Amino acid sequence: MSILQDVKDKQPGRFTPANKRFFQDCRYAVRYGKHSGERFLLRSTYMWSDMFGGPKTLHYRLNTLKDDLEIGPLVDGAFSTRAEAMRWLREH
Repeated sequence: MSILQDVKDKQPGRFTPANKRFFQDCRYAVRYGKHSGERFLLRSTYMWSDMFGGPKTLHYRLNTLKDDLEIGPLVDGAFSTRAEAMRWLREH
């Protein structure tokens, strides 16, 4: 079993099709900070990017993962590309 599956099993309501549609999430992955070893949930998402008439834009967000795999708060800022998110993880 994967850590991502463990995260999904821990909070199944967060990963329902309705919730995924609401937040406009596309994909999920668990990644680690290189220096801290802290776990993060990496999401590719359109989450509210088209608010106020803006274009619908795919971006990447990171949530912290607690020791018990509960999803924690978002890391400040959104990343335009997966590479930017991975660079941030290498620095943390």
